[in-house]
Amino acid sequence: MFEGPDVLEPVFNTRCELVGWLEPGLNVFDASLDWVGYIVDGHAWSVRTGRWAGPVRGSICLDKKGRTVAWNPGNTVTDKEPPFEPPRPTRPPRPVRPQRQARPPRPERPSISSWSSLKFEEWIGIVRDRWR
Repeated sequence: MFEGPDVLEPVFNTRCELVGWLEPGLNVFDASLDWVGYIVDGHAWSVRTGRWAGPVRGSICLDKKGRTVAWNPGNTVTDKEPPFEPPRPTRPPRPVRPQRQARPPRPERPSISSWSSLKFEEWIGIVRDRWR
């Protein structure tokens, strides 16, 4: 019996390329469905580094300056004020790997004034980001 996430939402980068999946309010997966982050109280944390990645508002992943890193067309992308870093939460147990998802259609790029310069992989700590 499959016990993985019920709903995964795709997230796209600034070029409208699929970069990952969110299990709303719980987990962050890369495009290959590897567990790369978790979400606690609206904030994403890297599984690899344990560092705070930034806020997650609906299915919009924001950097530490409040700029959009990855987004889902089901949510409105808007500029945000810089967030405050919350205290580090306890790391949750590894979730069951999700079933392979159908590739979503490529969305239209939203027009906002300030995209993050971070790539999704840098944001969630899969690769070393250039700001640390």
